[in-house]
Amino acid sequence: MNMNLDLGLLRTLIAIADTGGFARAGVLLHQTQPTVSLRMRRLEEHLGEVLFQRQGRQMVLTAQAELLITYGRKLLALNDEAAMAVKRTAIEGNLRIGAPEDISQTILPAVLKRFVQGHPKISLYVRSSRNTDLVASVKNGDLDLALAFSPKDVAGATLLKRYPVMWICGAEYSLPTNAPLPLVLFESPCMYREFALRALNDAEASWRVSYTATNVGNLLAAVKADLGVTARVVIQRESAMRYLGKPDGLPVLPEIGIWLCRGPVAQTAAAEKFQEFLQDGLDSLRF
Repeated sequence: MNMNLDLGLLRTLIAIADTGGFARAGVLLHQTQPTVSLRMRRLEEHLGEVLFQRQGRQMVLTAQAELLITYGRKLLALNDEAAMAVKRTAIEGNLRIGAPEDISQTILPAVLKRFVQGHPKISLYVRSSRNTDLVASVKNGDLDLALAFSPKDVAGATLLKRYPVMWICGAEYSLPTNAPLPLVLFESPCMYREFALRALNDAEASWRVSYTATNVGNLLAAVKADLGVTARVVIQRESAMRYLGKPDGLPVLPEIGIWLCRGPVAQTAAAEKFQEFLQDGLDSLRF
């Protein structure tokens, strides 16, 4: 018997498995939870199989669902590859992109790899720099696009996603008792420095700057060497780091948004495509 599987329904099922629930899958796919539930009922009816069973308050995947997900991932990957191959010749040109080190070392490599595979005729220039420098470069036309944590006066900046700023130390580091908190920070101006010092001062906590870094690599190396604690956006967790907060006696730090800023002479078609790839890359990350 021939049976055509609906790729859209498969994508929804895989989103449920990846995110851990119907509601989270709905957020990822921009659908309501009732819509996600309805789509799964349609898939069960189409297959004549039960894909979910209730355990307490949770719905868990059945063995049939797990098997379907294994094949579904292959089908969707082939579908996406075919769609990308058809569109490869559509866009040419140059695209100048900037990103802070926090992003260029985490999100950006995988996004750029997929983007180049899909649009090999676009020539890329990528600059990694501090947030203030990137925003200035977009405003004066030296960059077409920049990912920034604080876009301020850049017209048309788009909020892509929010991430927490957290206290970070080495995996084996022990916070000092009855002594000022040693801090590993950038020199001013730096928004993370401002976040950390404002939070500590508001909490009337004692602190000292034990290490001043000039780039993210040096900063994280100092933290891993147990020279102190830093405040940083957490996009992906590292096993060599420990993430601290209120239970450790440290004040809560704010969330921060990743914004996409466009310059006045941006290559529109290339920029639009890059934003699509970037948003997909951000949505696929699980904190």
